[in-house]
Amino acid sequence: MHAPQKRIPLRVEPLEDRTQLSMFGMFSSVTVQMDLMKVRADVQKLQSDAVALAPTLQKDQMALQTAISDSATVQAAKMTLNNDLAAWLKTFQTDVQAFKSAADAAARGAAGAQLFHDWQNAVKTLQTDQAAIQTAIVNDAAVGAAFMQLQKDATPLQADQAALQTDYAQLLKDL
Repeated sequence: MHAPQKRIPLRVEPLEDRTQLSMFGMFSSVTVQMDLMKVRADVQKLQSDAVALAPTLQKDQMALQTAISDSATVQAAKMTLNNDLAAWLKTFQTDVQAFKSAADAAARGAAGAQLFHDWQNAVKTLQTDQAAIQTAIVNDAAVGAAFMQLQKDATPLQADQAALQTDYAQLLKDL
């Protein structure tokens, strides 16, 4: 029996602001210093935008999940998957019972072959059902509208990330 471990709360504290990275004069170039300042500013912008947009993006994500849940087409496709899965499980149980009760090697071989054949068919059917669910999600107008709203609201974060990539590319170029 293990003794319960005491959990230590994790705290994140900001580090001191550094105006210049320096390692044996490695970043003494004014251009590199400017690049580093730009990176730092853009990281802070990304962080502040992420905090500011978090409630909106969470609402958008919930709206997307609700649109998926409310879609009759998606629900029908999920029901088909569940029905096919239940049917396959019954078939699997029957096939296993036939395998176990086989009286000789030939009967066991035939039962094993039937089990394998049914398994292959089930995999194909369940994959088709899964694809139908994805297609229903993609083609549903309400889901599409919710997804577009999520993408629209996330645009500032994507712009911040693109700016950071540009900043890092420039920094590497200037090093």
